[in-house]
Amino acid sequence: MPLGAARFGLQALESESPALNLIQHQTASSDTSIDFTSIQGSTYDYHYLTWTDIDTGIRDNSNYWNIRFKVGGTNQTSNYSYMGQALTWGSNSGQSYKDRNFYKSTGASLIRLGQVNRGYGDNNSSIDSSCNGWALISFANDSNKWTSIQTQAIGQSYAAGSSPFRGVAFHMSNSSVDGFNIYMSGYTFSGELALYGITS
Repeated sequence: MPLGAARFGLQALESESPALNLIQHQTASSDTSIDFTSIQGSTYDYHYLTWTDIDTGIRDNSNYWNIRFKVGGTNQTSNYSYMGQALTWGSNSGQSYKDRNFYKSTGASLIRLGQVNRGYGDNNSSIDSSCNGWALISFANDSNKWTSIQTQAIGQSYAAGSSPFRGVAFHMSNSSVDGFNIYMSGYTFSGELALYGITS
């Protein structure tokens, strides 16, 4: 094969490689929720959502990080199915502990993305906590398919305890999702969120 033809072939492969394109970055500051309403679904079959240093400022053992999908601009509050597992460890008065929680729900009103567990295991209010993670969302704009999501997060709590979380979920509806609503269970929160589109 001539060198020029080989070079052309490599260029073609490079141009067809998947790419990650930033759609929108948002900074939350004591917000109750964050909406992504322009997800460019007609361009992207896959979306990649990231969150960094999400903090509620509330000491609670049940800070759940959630998402709902929008259809026609309206938050969908039913027909979700999800499974997830959180593993929490840290120290409490010198005693080490480990706690494994498994979540499973069909017909739920939301999808769980993570568990923050601020204040788990210690009473030291001077130590901050945060949640970081990502979610891969597939076929949001395809009305012939259920929208699916895979998620992984880690919530860092007081006393250097942490709560790794991983899960998978579906919106059990053949509808065209056109937005995402992300929120903490009943609390305001601060942090950074970014939505990317993936070209395949």
